[in-house]
Amino acid sequence: MLFLERIPNSADLTPDRTMKQLITENNVFKIKLLRNILIVSLSIVTALSVYNIFFIYPSFTNLLIESTQNDSVRAARHLASMFFPEQSELTKNSFNVDLLKKIEDQKNDLELMKIKIYSRTGKALFSTDMRDVGLINKEQYFHEIVAMGRVYSYLVPKDTVSLEGKKVQADVIETYVPLMNGDNFIGAFEIYYDITDLKSQLDDLLSKSSIVLFTLIFGLLFGIIIIFFKERKTTARQRSAEKALRESGERLHFLSSHLLTAQERERKRISLELHDELGQSLTVLKLQLRSIEKALNTEQSALKEDCEKTLQYVDQIIENVRRLSRDLSPSILEDLGLTAAIQWLIEDFGKHSTIKIDIDMPVLDNLFSDDAQIIIYRIFQEAFTNIGKHALADTVSVVVEETESSVHFMVQDDGKGFDIKQIEARYPTERSLGLLAMDERARMLDGQLLVHSRNGTGTRITFTVPIDSEEKRR
Repeated sequence: MLFLERIPNSADLTPDRTMKQLITENNVFKIKLLRNILIVSLSIVTALSVYNIFFIYPSFTNLLIESTQNDSVRAARHLASMFFPEQSELTKNSFNVDLLKKIEDQKNDLELMKIKIYSRTGKALFSTDMRDVGLINKEQYFHEIVAMGRVYSYLVPKDTVSLEGKKVQADVIETYVPLMNGDNFIGAFEIYYDITDLKSQLDDLLSKSSIVLFTLIFGLLFGIIIIFFKERKTTARQRSAEKALRESGERLHFLSSHLLTAQERERKRISLELHDELGQSLTVLKLQLRSIEKALNTEQSALKEDCEKTLQYVDQIIENVRRLSRDLSPSILEDLGLTAAIQWLIEDFGKHSTIKIDIDMPVLDNLFSDDAQIIIYRIFQEAFTNIGKHALADTVSVVVEETESSVHFMVQDDGKGFDIKQIEARYPTERSLGLLAMDERARMLDGQLLVHSRNGTGTRITFTVPIDSEEKRR
């Protein structure tokens, strides 16, 4: 048995006696239990840091770029259909004073930072910044990507140089959209979207969450060390210290589950804001456009047609908002229950893949509390996300069995599988973090998640969840 030469009291723990000194003086790394806790804590901090840096932030940034690119494509096609419906070639003569004014009006209506229109040779025929007119784009991306009929987007951070070599004063998504006549490239739109506010909000949210997370984990780790040193002088104190450390492990688990719960609440809040505020605003906009369309005379057929196209565009935006809101917080859980929500998730997955899905599931409604239903849904959502991204499967089998006291879930695919030990050796990775989140959610339900997989034999994920008491389900 190891005995420390001196147990530090609270008066010793001054700023001069740092955690590093305590570790060095008391041979912390010779104590197996404490060493393991240090390793686990540092692993969690490292994993979550890498997860934030290499997955969360890039994912949100890519989503922002993709969404803005789609908006730019829709805006460009809308402008092209309005002003160049049957053009075989764009020249300087294609632009008159009235057309220039209309383009400027559309720029303001669509809240675009800048619009530029190129000829097929890369010459700027029009720009809302008149200094650009007449300049020729000789860059490789224009002639090898855009001129081949493909959209090209680029995130230009604030105070850096754009693709066309100009310093921007805001965070900008610069998108090039080809203008085609059949298979022939006749020109291109260059559209600037200002995303400064959105990117600032994203950066602020991720920074605050990281600071809070690291502060809590390091604070908890420091607390564990102090408790251990105080409780190790005698055998009785050693037993008390072991109990405290076990409780600290439970607190780490509680912290992880609390973070997942907070994430779910934040998803629901954002989903409600998208649905209630943005969704209602778009609906009002649609009604106003419809009213304007009805007020137009029969002689104003062109304007009516423009209104109809704009209404279709607004419908697309409304559908995208609904999809985002649904992905963040599936309302079908509240409306129809867990069984219908899982069936909808699987059916929606099947619509976007060629994988055959067999499902054997009884009615699960009224077996779990609302929180438990959300957690079970998220486990299924992560499982099918992994299958869609990695498995390369032909069939997926979902089997759910209810017993007197619990429900057993199984999701099995016949895909390429993976070596679990190899995945653990590469930890952290995106996939291992996904499995880690699924396991943590299962533990939040007092269950256990098991993953069976080998290269070339597919993957089977199973977890068992105790049925909630009637009191919990209220």
